[in-house]
Amino acid sequence: GNLKLSSLSQDGLEDVKEVLSVIDKSKCCSLIYFGAGSYAISSEGQTFKDAEKSLNGIILEAEKVAKKKQVSFEFKQEEK
Repeated sequence: GNLKLSSLSQDGLEDVKEVLSVIDKSKCCSLIYFGAGSYAISSEGQTFKDAEKSLNGIILEAEKVAKKKQVSFEFKQEEK
């Protein structure tokens, strides 16, 4: 899926890094930086359902951190 993060806070860079660290800590997801706050995130698993379930869990956790840090968080899942 595609992920967009941004923050207008004075500590915005650190806040965005904290959101990304949630994703980076997971063993099942990989993150690719496109530039300008845009990222691609993918997940691996034994089956498609396993990968999707893992990805959804990580996205929910990252979204909670983003909300707490007032980071704009936009995730769009690619079509199957």
